[in-house]
Amino acid sequence: MVLENLGPSLDKLIQASPDGALGLGHVAELGLQMISCLKYIHSHNFIHRDIKPQNILMGTEESKGTTFLINFGIT
Repeated sequence: MVLENLGPSLDKLIQASPDGALGLGHVAELGLQMISCLKYIHSHNFIHRDIKPQNILMGTEESKGTTFLINFGIT
């Protein structure tokens, strides 16, 4: 399997922010993207059982502004 090189995790972004929080606009956009992502995953009969900030990564270059959910624990 080949994985695209992605940016920092949501956890790293929160830790790097001066006040340890994200702005309301960023949180709203992130929430909308995650709902869309989970809707897609569930429509294909998969369940992500480990949703946490470390498993949400930000895109880079062409996919900047897009969030990605990783680590489905499929073995």
